[in-house]
Amino acid sequence: MKAVKLLIAIFIITSLTNSTTCFSNSKSAAKIFDRTAWIPADFNPENIVLLIDNVQVPNPSKAEIKMYEKESKNMEEVMKENYPYPYEFVTTESLDKYSDKAKYPYMLTWGSHFHQYMKPNDHLVSGTSGWKMFILDFKTGEESKTNEWSLSYKKGALEATIKQLIKELKDRKK
Repeated sequence: MKAVKLLIAIFIITSLTNSTTCFSNSKSAAKIFDRTAWIPADFNPENIVLLIDNVQVPNPSKAEIKMYEKESKNMEEVMKENYPYPYEFVTTESLDKYSDKAKYPYMLTWGSHFHQYMKPNDHLVSGTSGWKMFILDFKTGEESKTNEWSLSYKKGALEATIKQLIKELKDRKK
């Protein structure tokens, strides 16, 4: 009986090792797990002002206003500590001010993976949620692929995103 269990264990480990190796070497796997694919190839923070979406929910309650103010403060701290280039936080009301696409070509904006697991007129498939970010390209009007970070608080998602962005920019200069 012990020999059978040992053989099954060896078979499972061998199968997992081979399938993981095979999968990780494929081109599609590289695209799936490329956390830098969301960064535009021409992104150069030295020549632009990066906009960061800080839109508040419509008709907020007192608790939502308090949370918004706290998140805004936390996000400002993240940017000051991690992003040495020009940036501005924007709200819906202030977007008209940023029509110069040469100066303001990109905006980091928010999404939630919670909504990806729901379909119109269907039942809730997943009850988990988290913030994730992507780049809105004002020159083309397109949204980038998400960066695949998904965290409960905007501060964490922004911090992971900015650190990833800075790392990728340094790697590009090499």
